[in-house]
Amino acid sequence: MKKHLMTMLALSLFCLCLGTPAYCQTQQRPVYLDQPVQVKVIGEINPGEKYPLLIFLPFTTGSADKYFSFVSPHTGLDNYIAVIPHGTAQLTDYLPDFYSYMKWYEKRLMTDLPEILKAYPVDRNRIYISGYSLGGDLSWALLIRQKELFAGALIIGSRCSYVPNSKDLKYLKQHGRRFVLLMGDRDLPDRAKGMDNAARLAKKNGLAVWHQQFQGAHDIPNGQELRKAFDLLTDSKTAE
Repeated sequence: MKKHLMTMLALSLFCLCLGTPAYCQTQQRPVYLDQPVQVKVIGEINPGEKYPLLIFLPFTTGSADKYFSFVSPHTGLDNYIAVIPHGTAQLTDYLPDFYSYMKWYEKRLMTDLPEILKAYPVDRNRIYISGYSLGGDLSWALLIRQKELFAGALIIGSRCSYVPNSKDLKYLKQHGRRFVLLMGDRDLPDRAKGMDNAARLAKKNGLAVWHQQFQGAHDIPNGQELRKAFDLLTDSKTAE
């Protein structure tokens, strides 16, 4: 009888898992990552000149294009190359296994960027990545993982959960990689704590990091604050 009850319990748990795949198995790679990224030329391209490249990433339930539409009026750049991946990110795309999702996203970008660098006049010392919420977590992780490529990241409302190793930290410091971290003063405590920890780690290791709060919850800040953040990211004189 006891053995029968244990068997029934095991079957019940198995059926429960079938009904909740996001928690009982690793999520599937999103189909939007099969599509090459979009490229937009902002402003004018003049022969013989090189231009910054900015990558805009999605947030949960929002597309990279939507994030781009929010922040692009405040970049402070008249002429640049914008990279905008496809897809609207959902919670089940990156949970329970954020690391796999991050690697899938990294592969998409690292597949497309070499071709973009061949086709467009990009200043290879001025390649930046930016995102809010999920996009910020991706930006933090990908700047660390692709530290030879990216000059800096603008990260808004994110936990910054990816952990760099000592070799990463040394390289980021020696090459002046820039981290601009923004968090709403009413955002969730665990999210704010994650960014606080990331900022402390960066400062402790001598990285170029700006960690600032703005008035708001889990939001994108206003235009003036965004402009200052982008100026810090791109090392514009107006940030002083």
